[in-house]
Formats: sequence, structure tokens, C-alpha cells
Amino acid sequence: MFLWEAWQDLTLIILIVAAAASLVLGIKTEESFKIILFFIYFGIEEGWYDGGSITFAVLLVIFVTGEAFVLHLIMIFES
Repeated sequence: MFLWEAWQDLTLIILIVAAAASLVLGIKTEESFKIILFFIYFGIEEGWYDGGSITFAVLLVIFVTGEAFVLHLIMIFES
């Protein structure tokens, strides 16, 4: 519930869309194509760095914000 409330921030939603776009474009435009074990990896080796970093930062903010909500409620109920 608290993570869902943290997720609803407009800035985070915009960052999530940007992270998805960055992941797709980074992997697609990376020029290192390799064929390994019948799978074609389209730039996954280096193309995911930007999108992955944005995704990690957004998830970190969501979890920290959700935990802050929980700690705030604990403080309210203790007093």
C-alpha cells in the first residue's frame, strides 16, 4: 500500500517512462550484435546502462519513500 502511494508521484511516473524508453533505445541502437547459443543479443552488454541506472534510482526512491510513510505512521501511533 505504501509503495503504491509512493509510485503515484508524477515525477516518478515520468522517470519510469524515460527509463523504459532509454532501455529500449539503448539496447536497440547499440552496435555490438552477438549471436550466442541461438539467441541474438542486441547491444545488451552495454546498451542497458542508462536505462538500468534510471530504473535503479526510481526503485530506490520508491522504496525509501514507502519506508518513510511506514516510519511516519509508527511515530504517529506511538505518540
